[in-house]
Amino acid sequence: MAVAQVVEAVAGKEEVPVRGLLAVYRPDSGPAEVGAEQGGLFDLDLNGLEGQTRRWVQTDLGAWHWENLSLPAGVRLGVVPAHGPPPANQSPRWPASDPRVWRAS
Repeated sequence: MAVAQVVEAVAGKEEVPVRGLLAVYRPDSGPAEVGAEQGGLFDLDLNGLEGQTRRWVQTDLGAWHWENLSLPAGVRLGVVPAHGPPPANQSPRWPASDPRVWRAS
């Protein structure tokens, strides 16, 4: 699994938006254990799985999983929507003027 997140920290805010993308590679198709045990949510792309009966099970605060979910072989993408407390250190790793920092306009 590969995950990338962008945290938009703003000084003085109690919560910050977080967006991310994840990708999961499966060499074989079949039943998939998908969920979280220690908090966090992600929306897995379920296109192409129409007609499959599956169930979202919330087992505790921050713990959930899919039951009866089968995925085909290959790469499956998902998004990570969240809000949370800002990081303790709000300094960027590189200054915005650094050419390694890419900004969407």
